[in-house]
Amino acid sequence: MAITLNPRRSLGALALVLAGCASPTATLAPPQEAVATDGSKQAVSATAGLECGQPRCPQLTARWSSKRAGVAMLTIGVPYQKSAVARAEFHFGGNQVVRLMLPSGEQPAPGDYPATAFDAPVSLIDAIAYRAGGWVRVVMADGLVVQETVSNGEVKSQAVDAMREFLRAVDTATGKPVEERGSGGGVFDLLK
Repeated sequence: MAITLNPRRSLGALALVLAGCASPTATLAPPQEAVATDGSKQAVSATAGLECGQPRCPQLTARWSSKRAGVAMLTIGVPYQKSAVARAEFHFGGNQVVRLMLPSGEQPAPGDYPATAFDAPVSLIDAIAYRAGGWVRVVMADGLVVQETVSNGEVKSQAVDAMREFLRAVDTATGKPVEERGSGGGVFDLLK
């Protein structure tokens, strides 16, 4: 018994298999959770990028401690740059803008590219994770501006998934329901 293959169908099937193999479905590492020696709970997200059409794609990492429950330290880095991140503006919807302009007192260790940590309300992390139509403008110290999508109606960045997982870890650590996330002062916690 001979089996004849239709060459068009065979090539189409092969193309689908190869496309599936080539698609970037990198899985994120789960957030790191720990209890410090002083008893405070901590969580750190995986580093994840925005939805970019260029190699200079901003990378986000969030860190949280129960010592300042309404605040997360958001680290923003831009690969293939030598200049530090000076500030960032997160835009959500019409006129909802969150500007991060003052670096945190604690900065990340030097890595492969410059990154700057900012103290941010946990509500910003929630907006990154769950609000559609978000984008960010990152301004470097040398004046370079990188503007990329956090999420829109069709596409969400890997950073969205990383921040969602991070918030689950924070919610578990606090034991509070989602509705009470960051209800310890929020922006006023930044002044501590």
